[in-house]
Amino acid sequence: MNTQVEIFGAHYTFQGQDPDHVRRLADHVNRTMAETAKSIRNVTTTKVAVLAAMNIADELLTLRDSTERSDNATSQRLDNLLASSRSLASPSTDEAND
Repeated sequence: MNTQVEIFGAHYTFQGQDPDHVRRLADHVNRTMAETAKSIRNVTTTKVAVLAAMNIADELLTLRDSTERSDNATSQRLDNLLASSRSLASPSTDEAND
């Protein structure tokens, strides 16, 4: 399915399964480019696009790093819970000898 969007004043047609998702992506890129263009003056559209891409890549990598840290912390907590449950489920030496 083709979806037409406008990004930074230019019209594009993208092919994708979910037009709403394509529009959301285009809106995010458009907003990032507009914010980038406001913060710097007299630059070409190409430079704005590259700087916006760097900002979006920074967002992505920051989220990935955060997710990885969260996943590692969750995994560590699960390991600790499993170890605790195993020690609770195992009879102590004194009980085993009774």
